[in-house]
Amino acid sequence: MTVDFDMYAGDSKILRIICVDEDDNNSPIDLLNAQDMNFSITNFNGGSDSKLVTKTISDIGIEGLDDNIAVITLMETDTEDLYGKYQYYFQVQDFGGKKFTKSGLCIININGI
Repeated sequence: MTVDFDMYAGDSKILRIICVDEDDNNSPIDLLNAQDMNFSITNFNGGSDSKLVTKTISDIGIEGLDDNIAVITLMETDTEDLYGKYQYYFQVQDFGGKKFTKSGLCIININGI
């Protein structure tokens, strides 16, 4: 599994995720019409029940010409006690039934300061 992003514990990071309909990859999902949208970081292979960081629809920004880029801001306090290999999960569904999910690997390094 390749690393999608890495960062240092206690640092902030902005993630941008382009959202397209899983059933039609050419169709952007208008996140302003999102019914549900969330992001989490979990223990590696821990599944979605071991959420260490959670961002919900009210915490996630939106940008892009088609309003289809989710902007997730990880704050210093989100990662200050984390170190190692983690999985992240992102999912969105709009009121019309369009959905998009993404998951991957992230590495959080010990802050050397």
